[in-house]
Amino acid sequence: MKDLKVKNYLFQAIDRAILETILQKGTTKNICESMKKKYQGIHGDKLDDVAITETILRSIAPKFDYVMCSIEESNNIDEMSIDELQSSLLVHEQRIN
Repeated sequence: MKDLKVKNYLFQAIDRAILETILQKGTTKNICESMKKKYQGIHGDKLDDVAITETILRSIAPKFDYVMCSIEESNNIDEMSIDELQSSLLVHEQRIN
């Protein structure tokens, strides 16, 4: 159930151009892995959690800019893990609903 909620929130928050490339992915984990591969650094450089977190935040649709700002203001993005971002997004989703 949690996976479905996160996936739903991602689908609402991610820009349409990016969304079309991940619609067929089954789980949130598969979506994250797909995005990680898509936005991997030049020449196969590995991205750390910070780079992935920043990429996800930049991918959020403009109508959710306030969510992105809230997350950035209340957390140290340079130390935030992907799991912490997921939890924060879930909290914001619950507030929206």
